[in-house]
Amino acid sequence: MQAASSAAMPQTARQAMVMLTQSMFPYHGKVDPMDKHIIQMSNQLASSTPFQISLYFNAYFFPFWATSNFVMLALKFDDLSAIYQILLLACLVFMTLLEVVRLYLGYVGNLQEQVPELAGSWLLTTTLQLPLTLIVLVLPDMDVLPLDCVVNIILLLFVVTQIIFGLFALYFLSRQQVVKFQLQQFYDETMGVANNPGFEFEPIDT
Repeated sequence: MQAASSAAMPQTARQAMVMLTQSMFPYHGKVDPMDKHIIQMSNQLASSTPFQISLYFNAYFFPFWATSNFVMLALKFDDLSAIYQILLLACLVFMTLLEVVRLYLGYVGNLQEQVPELAGSWLLTTTLQLPLTLIVLVLPDMDVLPLDCVVNIILLLFVVTQIIFGLFALYFLSRQQVVKFQLQQFYDETMGVANNPGFEFEPIDT
């Protein structure tokens, strides 16, 4: 499972996403390995159900969205100015490719609990897909048809919900990864001391 997720993003991109997540949700505290709440948190399933539901329905809606937009583009293409013909075509092509990538990264990141993929999906959704959807929907002289308006509003709703739920999922997953890392460090140090041949318990003077 780890190998499959590593293939989803280049190593440099994964490292960049981890650094971004750490800067967004810094955690400088030390966990108490004897705290039952901490142990329970480390064993919880970190995948976000609301985020996954949104991705699931978005994935089924995507083919209908793409088909509708390109059909509407063909119908109104001659009515658009040359600059808007190029702009709208470029936006739709880029949004289609972007939708495939961000949904895939969202699925991998959420289901396999991988911070880099989840952060990548959230970043693509926030910085690219949201502005492009607004451009296609509200930019003047785009000659927005009723079907254009309906399908892009639905996509906008998916995008907004995934930004919100994805942020919470990213926060919880990154926090859980920090807790797991610190617990693993504690257990490794404990086992290293216990397995040291020269280690002896000091008697306690009473």
